[in-house]
Amino acid sequence: MRIGSAFDLCATKKTLGMAVVGGLTLLSLALGGCATNQYGNFIPTAVDQRQLAHEAVQQLITIWPPAKTRLEFKQPTPDIFGQTLVRELREQGYAVLEYSPANPTIGSTESYPLSYLLDQSDNSLIRLMLFIGDQSIGRMYEGTAPVGNWVKRE
Repeated sequence: MRIGSAFDLCATKKTLGMAVVGGLTLLSLALGGCATNQYGNFIPTAVDQRQLAHEAVQQLITIWPPAKTRLEFKQPTPDIFGQTLVRELREQGYAVLEYSPANPTIGSTESYPLSYLLDQSDNSLIRLMLFIGDQSIGRMYEGTAPVGNWVKRE
């Protein structure tokens, strides 16, 4: 066996492995969005949820510009992730209307409805999904380390 062949085989295995992880990430995000209509935070508090919220806001900035975008939460935000998300969105210049159980349909036609889902799979991967209007963005994490890129569904 030539050395070049062994190297090529290792490189091919690594590329295939990355493709499989990327494909599984896309599949779990796509199927997960269809499998549930629950929103909220279902991950352990031991995970640094502030870091996840910070990364979510940074991604939102690249798609929906602050100071031009109004967001209206469609769910309560009593958890660490939700509170951090609200605070950081406001700090970045978003107009944010928080959820009100007394009048959950209040809002403007000029605002985007916003909700989130944080849950954990059997193999301890964390799924973060943000639903903005009729679109969603999502990313998989192992702890707070991203497993793949952000995925946007329109």
